Amino acid sequence: PPTSLKVGSRTFTVRFLSKTHDPITDSPGVGSHHERTIVLCDSTPPDTQRETLLHEALHQVLHLAGLTADHSDAAPELSTELEERLVIRVAPLLLGLLRDNPRLVMYLVEKP
Repeated sequence: PPTSLKVGSRTFTVRFLSKTHDPITDSPGVGSHHERTIVLCDSTPPDTQRETLLHEALHQVLHLAGLTADHSDAAPELSTELEERLVIRVAPLLLGLLRDNPRLVMYLVEKP
């Protein structure tokens, strides 16, 4: 698994800990745009870790785009609840798209 992710101009540290579940959402991972960290629960299955990592990365993408309720630079387009519902639904579909289409991934990451 990666130890860091670059989202826009920011680099996020990715860590695995045994006790990572968010007590409020019972999520197997948490992300912080302030601390630039994504922390995943190391006891969850690898597929769950992958989906959770993508889920947390999508939160960071939305934040950097200025679309989240906690973004300080722009009026929020998404409430915190709507953001979470969106990411919960999009992350597994996006992961499936990438897994099922390796030629697409190669094409997208190809350097000009």
